[in-house]
Amino acid sequence: MKKTLYIVLCLFPFLFSSCRKTTSGIPAGAVQMWSQGTRSIYVADDGKSVWLANVDTCRCLLDSTVIDWIPVEGIKVLEEEPLCLLLEGKPDLRNVYSRIWHEGRDSLIMLPSNAGLIGISDEEELLIMQSYEYYEQGGRYNRIEAYDREGQLIGSMPVMLHPNWNDL
Repeated sequence: MKKTLYIVLCLFPFLFSSCRKTTSGIPAGAVQMWSQGTRSIYVADDGKSVWLANVDTCRCLLDSTVIDWIPVEGIKVLEEEPLCLLLEGKPDLRNVYSRIWHEGRDSLIMLPSNAGLIGISDEEELLIMQSYEYYEQGGRYNRIEAYDREGQLIGSMPVMLHPNWNDL
């Protein structure tokens, strides 16, 4: 009995490490993903919560208990005031799931692309995303898509290797 209790007490900190917070309020083990001036964004080590820290405050922006969650592996800040983030994660180690989060809204916008962000256009500040599709005969090709910050598709361009591939 003593041995079992000893093992449980030794493992307790590891089992509940995601529940621990540092003195600043950010979860222990969180990774800083962005910093600008006095503001920083952190992601919990398991990717299940996103935190915003200022010099004197800390608050949780997103938590896995509230939404259907895809663990966050990357963050791109699209706007600073009001805060707008592009969150990306790869839970199946192949597809990249991308979501847009706006401060003050209760929802995430999931983009229907499956290969992630390539870049942001200079003038219009559109999100240039990459996806892939499959030829009927096998193999796959890329598709490039442009989205605005509200998740609306602006345009799409298939990048097929062979213009007459479907005729073969």
